[in-house]
Amino acid sequence: MVLPLKAEHVSETEDSESRPKIVKFAIVKKTEPDHAEPAELASFEQAMLPHLDAAHNLARWLLRNEQDAQDVVQEAYLRAFRSFAGFRGTSGRAWLLTIVRNTSYTAA
Repeated sequence: MVLPLKAEHVSETEDSESRPKIVKFAIVKKTEPDHAEPAELASFEQAMLPHLDAAHNLARWLLRNEQDAQDVVQEAYLRAFRSFAGFRGTSGRAWLLTIVRNTSYTAA
């Protein structure tokens, strides 16, 4: 719906539109690699895939729904893979289950 412009606002509109406007913007290029390094992928699989059942059981227990649990585990593994380069621990299970728990809380 278009409302008519009141006479008292005409001068304000004309003044603001006649002033030059400077618009600045920047183009940011993403520098993420398109594919994971094969060694990193193999290391991730070796460290995290054995804990898939535990991750699913935790998500199912927290959410009480099978489909939601599957979605949360998939999202948690994706988050874990993205931040796997920063993993500096010996217990991949505890780290992964923490990610599953936090993902479950944000999904609910």
